[in-house]
Amino acid sequence: MLFSKNIFDLVKRKEKKRILFILSGGKSVKEPYKFLSNLNIEWKNSEAVLVDERISKKKEYLNESVLNKFFFKKKAKNVKFLRYEVKNEINRKFFYRLKKKLVSSFSIAIIGFGNDGHIASIFKKMNNFSSIVNSKKMPKIIMTEKIGKPHLKRVSFNLSMILLSDIIYLIIGNKKKLNFLKNINRNKISPLYHLIKSKKNVIYIYKNRIYNLK
Repeated sequence: MLFSKNIFDLVKRKEKKRILFILSGGKSVKEPYKFLSNLNIEWKNSEAVLVDERISKKKEYLNESVLNKFFFKKKAKNVKFLRYEVKNEINRKFFYRLKKKLVSSFSIAIIGFGNDGHIASIFKKMNNFSSIVNSKKMPKIIMTEKIGKPHLKRVSFNLSMILLSDIIYLIIGNKKKLNFLKNINRNKISPLYHLIKSKKNVIYIYKNRIYNLK
């Protein structure tokens, strides 16, 4: 089944509820966002938040720029965007409001992953990695050290926060990432492995189609 049909049918079944889209940046999600932004659904009942964001004054480094270019277009142009409020720390009021929305709304995560298996801004070499990917920990938004490419501080959902999503679409951006996913048991230190082993309702998308991971 096509990703666009699957998510259209899902949203149509839930359109009486408020829907929260949890979105990532990166190259893998660009095409899915193009499909999504053109769907004829009740966008006025929808909100969107990034699963992670880089802290930078350069707009081209921000994941928000991916949403502006590929998601907030056409029919999705008026979706309410919940922008992170960050100074020297995460705004607590923002976090509690967002957590409440995750619980009260029907939440759909659409996220890609890196060639190294990182998800959101969760990298295997980061400080406190084992705690951040521990699904038994309290859901939270973390602020990271400078890490990844570009080498910047970031804000990110921890794994428990990601797992509050009612459904997760995991976008497989290329064949290399598909092979990484197929061999995930050889990459048990990767953040992606911890997401998959949580047995959350994850739907894999490859080339705009649902992919059955055996």
